[in-house]
Amino acid sequence: MSLLEPFLYNSIWVFLTVLARVSPLLMMLPPLRGPAIPMRIRALIGIGITALITPLVYENATSMPTALPTLAICVACELMLGLMMGIVVSLIIGGMQMGGQFVSQIGSMEMADATDALEDSPMPVLSQVFGWLAIGMFLFLGGHRYMLDGFLQSFSRYPAGSVAFQDHWLEVTVTLMIDSLMIGIRVGAPIAIALLLSNLITGLLARTVPQINILAVGFNINALVMLAMVFLSINGIGYVFRSDMESWLETSRQLWVETEMTSATEPFTSETAR
Repeated sequence: MSLLEPFLYNSIWVFLTVLARVSPLLMMLPPLRGPAIPMRIRALIGIGITALITPLVYENATSMPTALPTLAICVACELMLGLMMGIVVSLIIGGMQMGGQFVSQIGSMEMADATDALEDSPMPVLSQVFGWLAIGMFLFLGGHRYMLDGFLQSFSRYPAGSVAFQDHWLEVTVTLMIDSLMIGIRVGAPIAIALLLSNLITGLLARTVPQINILAVGFNINALVMLAMVFLSINGIGYVFRSDMESWLETSRQLWVETEMTSATEPFTSETAR
C-alpha cells in the first residue's frame, strides 16, 4: 500500500489541476455557458474531459506539493489560466453584442429588452441577435475546436501543476479588449450611419411639414431603416467577424503557446478548422 500511495496522490493531484484548468474554459465556451445548460451537465462534461486528458499529461506533470499554501497557489494559477482562455471567447462574442447595443441605442430601441438565455440578464433584442450570430459563426468556423486544441497545447508550455502568472497575459488581454471594441464599432457603424441619416431626414421633414406627428413617424422610420440595414449588412457583419476572429485567435494563442511556436504554427482559417 505504501508503494501505491505516491501514485494515487499524484494521480489525484494531476486530475485536480487539469479540472481546475478546463472548468473555467468550459463555463465560458458556447453553447455551454449560461443557465440554458444545467450545472450538473456541465460538471459531468468537465469531469469527463478531465478524465480523458489526465493520462495524456500525467508524465510531464509536476509532483504534488507538500505544503498546503503552495498547493492552493498552484490550483489558483491553473484556474487563472483557464479563466484567461475563457475570457478570449467571451470578449469576441461580447464585441458583437456591444455592436448590437450601440445600434439599439441610436435607433431608440434600447427599451426593447428581453432576457438573454446565455447571460440570464436583460439585453436589447438586436444585441442578442448579434450575439447568437457570433456564437453560430464561432462554432461553424471551428473556433471551439481551435480553443480545445490550444488547451491541449497549453500543457506543453505549462505542465499540470506548474502554471505561474505571466506579465504578457495582461498585455494580451488588453489587446483583445481593444479588438473587441473595434469589432463592435465595425459591426454597428454602417447601421448607425444609416440611422443618423434617417434622423437628419426626419428632422428636416419636421421643419418642412410641422403638421406631421414627427414622434410617431420618426420612430417608425428609424425602426424600418434599422431592420432594413441589418438585413442588408448581415453578410458584411459575418465577413467582419470571420476576418477578425482569425487574428483574434492567433493573438490569444500567446496565452498558451511559446512565442517561437506561434510563428511556426499554421494560421487559423475556416478551411483548417474544418
